[in-house]
Amino acid sequence: MIPFNTWVKGLIEACAKKTESNVFTNVNTFQKSPVIQGTIDTSQGPQNGNNGIVSAVTFADNNNATVGSVCATYSNTEAKGMYFKTGQGKLGLEKTDEGEYVTHSPEPKDGAGNDQIVTTGYLLDCISELDIDALLRRIVALENQVTALENNLLQYIPTIDQVITYNSLNPVTSKAIFNFVTNLYNGLQQQIDDKVQRALKDALENNVTSINFGTPTNQTVSGDTYTFTPEEPGIMLIKFYRKWSHFCRWYKNDTLIADAGAGDGTVIQSYPLKAGVKYKWECDGGVYQAVWIPLTFSIGE
Repeated sequence: MIPFNTWVKGLIEACAKKTESNVFTNVNTFQKSPVIQGTIDTSQGPQNGNNGIVSAVTFADNNNATVGSVCATYSNTEAKGMYFKTGQGKLGLEKTDEGEYVTHSPEPKDGAGNDQIVTTGYLLDCISELDIDALLRRIVALENQVTALENNLLQYIPTIDQVITYNSLNPVTSKAIFNFVTNLYNGLQQQIDDKVQRALKDALENNVTSINFGTPTNQTVSGDTYTFTPEEPGIMLIKFYRKWSHFCRWYKNDTLIADAGAGDGTVIQSYPLKAGVKYKWECDGGVYQAVWIPLTFSIGE
């Protein structure tokens, strides 16, 4: 049997106390959430004199000094809010009586980083320190200076010539220089070519005493097409067969020069060739034979 006084003492120790701290060693189940009440301080609300603050939860150190608290605010106009508070600094959110949400934060510390929270009032104070009118006047003055500079520069920018013009002091485009040099080169080249051709023609006409035919050689042919590029000038004899629509077409550097028309029988056609030029024959009846006869010249004194 347990003594009565021991049972009463244990019962008292198991009950929660209102005037001192409670230490619960076992799991306690509360059927109803506890209501935490604190002191009302109407001097520290976001709207001084209108809101009251209830210190719902206070955090203290080992010496029982307050470190911070979580505060719930209210007003007689049904404005409500929640704040984190450390010292006199508060960070929180409030719902106004009109249903709008307003944030509140302390002023940032200068030079303490760009991740701090600032209020619109702080920003407005910073902006108010700027002399907007002075800035606008300065901008207008700079615009006028730029405009005047542009107008002055236009007077000194000469016209750019698209072609090279005699006695012009204007700059010339690169395209004009390119066209001028190209035309000059082509003109000089044409004059040189004409003079060389005339000189060669005169030399040949005045000095060539005879034209000699070299030894004819048979070329290997097979099929309807034959191609030949001579190393010296000469005459090519092509033997082919034609009947009705059978033709023999002659090409110079893959360009059609002439063709032998339709007829009957075997035909031998002669073609003058230049050195270093590609020639081709396409004969519908087949190329039977190709005989190459080079030309040589005798030059007398």
